[in-house]
This record gives sequence, C-alpha cells and structure tokens, in this order.
Amino acid sequence: MYEIDREQYCLTQIDPESTAHFGVKYGEYGRQATIVIESDRTYRMVVFVEEQGEYLWVGEYEAHRSGRTYMTPDGKLNERIVVSYFERRIDNQPVGLSILYEGAHEDIPANPTCEEALRVIAEWHEREPTPNNSQGGL
Repeated sequence: MYEIDREQYCLTQIDPESTAHFGVKYGEYGRQATIVIESDRTYRMVVFVEEQGEYLWVGEYEAHRSGRTYMTPDGKLNERIVVSYFERRIDNQPVGLSILYEGAHEDIPANPTCEEALRVIAEWHEREPTPNNSQGGL
C-alpha cells in the first residue's frame, strides 16, 4: 500500500497516529485481506487479494469527517467526503475513482473533483474542531 502513488488515486497520506485492525476473509477473488485504519477524522479500508501466494493491493476507501454537522432522516451526522479507488469490484465498492460529498453545504459539490476534495479535506483539518461522533466509514 505504500508502493502505490496515493496522489494519483486522490488518496491522502496515512496519519502515523492512526490505529489499525487487520482481517482476512474469503471473497469473490479468493483470500482477501483488509486493513482498517482509523484516526480522529478519517476511516480507511485498504484491501488486498492473494494471488499466487502474494497479497496485492486492489484499492482503498477513505472517509474524511469534518466538524460540521447536518440533519438527516437518521439524525445529525458529520459532513464527510468519501474517496475510493478500486482496481476491481470488491465488497460492492465501485471500480475506479469515486469521490462523494455528504453534507448540506452548497459550497461543496456532491461529486467534487480530486483537487476540490483534497482542498476541502485540508481546510477541515486546519479549521474545524475534531468530530465527536463516529459514523464509521461503511
């Protein structure tokens, strides 16, 4: 996962203060390893599949939460930007690059470009208070 060009896929650097959990399961492509990496603002899921005795990176999902909230039918949630890139369909994730904004602020498009998403994520980390409720990533 450190060998890929993260910027190419609009994936951010991993906070060294994050916690990580590792799991292995059998999926559509055989043995699949998943690393879940969490920090105060970011939830990541990094997926590898085993091919010929070696685990190969096939994609990542990352959800970045801001300190701002909005109301939904399910209650109050932190706005977030979700970035994912998968080389093949894994656990119902879309193939290719997907960037979505979930929130009520009209200054952020529902499908921001990579540049827009990275700018907003950086602003959240600099200006917004740390979110106090965990929504998880999936």
